[in-house]
Amino acid sequence: MKVRFKEPPHYPPHVFMRSIGYAKQTNREGEVSYVRRVSGFDFPRFHVYVQDLAVPLTLSIHIDQKAPTYDGSSAHSGEYFGDVIEDELARMRAELGVPMVILVNKNGKPLER
Repeated sequence: MKVRFKEPPHYPPHVFMRSIGYAKQTNREGEVSYVRRVSGFDFPRFHVYVQDLAVPLTLSIHIDQKAPTYDGSSAHSGEYFGDVIEDELARMRAELGVPMVILVNKNGKPLER
């Protein structure tokens, strides 16, 4: 699911993501994302990509249910929609104090609200 900030956050992404409990993660290709464990284990976890070059700033969030099964595979049993993701977005909105709008699905289509 994608959300866009209505106004820019007061801090750069690595600061505001850390302030709401996310850890920075860099993959082998150098792409930066942020993760937050749902439980005390590595998986499941929330996984967020911040598109900070976009105006307005955009977050793409999903849940990784498990680690990739095969080396070189990115398959992770991801969930892109649902109450758990919407609850996490509400928590993020409340902690950051910056309104997020325009919920967008993984195909870029606005969701009815």
